[in-house]
Amino acid sequence: MTRTYLLLPLLFFAGTAMAQDGKKNTELGINVTNIITGLFDADELLGAQDPFLLSIKTGKDNKYFRMAFNMAAGHKEEDLDDGGSKFTRTTDDLAIFSRFGFERRKTLGKRSTLYWGGDGLFNWAQLNTKTNNTSFEDFTAKNQIIGLGAGPVLGFQFAVHPRILITTETAMYFFVEWDKTSQSFGSFPDVEETSTSYDFRPRLPGAIYVHFVL
Repeated sequence: MTRTYLLLPLLFFAGTAMAQDGKKNTELGINVTNIITGLFDADELLGAQDPFLLSIKTGKDNKYFRMAFNMAAGHKEEDLDDGGSKFTRTTDDLAIFSRFGFERRKTLGKRSTLYWGGDGLFNWAQLNTKTNNTSFEDFTAKNQIIGLGAGPVLGFQFAVHPRILITTETAMYFFVEWDKTSQSFGSFPDVEETSTSYDFRPRLPGAIYVHFVL
């Protein structure tokens, strides 16, 4: 994935709609883990894999609805020479990561809050590769992955300001992924392969989010 796009329009409209209800609090957050690891070279300390970049939480009292998103896309063209055989390879990829869930909160002090809950997750990714060969027939390949997951979440929140919250959390997600690969090589018959995998992915509290209260 060579580029990451913020889902700003979605966040803007969702945040505006939720903020219109005066009985609810709305928190818009961003995952700042990569910024911190870059500044302090703390890759080992903050090494948890968290694909979500943007977060929205809305609720009142101690009950909140939560969701997070990320999206990545890339395009690459290569001119290659393999023993005198010249060809062009084009690669396009796109991936979407999302989670939706609920959390409950318990105030531990003036600035500290503990929260727990659960998430449902949906991931989708596709990789397309096409090779134009001057000596042989063209080759194309497509790989598509669809993933569903769910699991409990436990987190900690610290208020550096009434409207600025620092949060980190741990999760224990169970994932099911369906992987489909198809290949086409000139006049040869197409080849398709499918597989299903099951994974248990505990996530350490390494990711750090900064949430802004609207």
